[in-house]
Amino acid sequence: MSDYCPECEKQRILYGFCLQVGGQYMTKVNEIMACCAVPTTVTAFDTLTVTFTHKGKEYKMNKKEFLAKSWRKYDSY
Repeated sequence: MSDYCPECEKQRILYGFCLQVGGQYMTKVNEIMACCAVPTTVTAFDTLTVTFTHKGKEYKMNKKEFLAKSWRKYDSY
């Protein structure tokens, strides 16, 4: 049995992670750097949009685009 709702479970299967407010992600943001992903922190999201910050500046991106251009940063042990 999964700990995720059906929609989050679909995201986890497709993208390898679910969005979390406060979660740290590496994300390709063309306005910041066209070639590389940068560290971001998700501050809010809904069914269509993800709001996140990078170096204190707020950005918004389509949720599906964010999921496709990002990966979750995890603590290493």
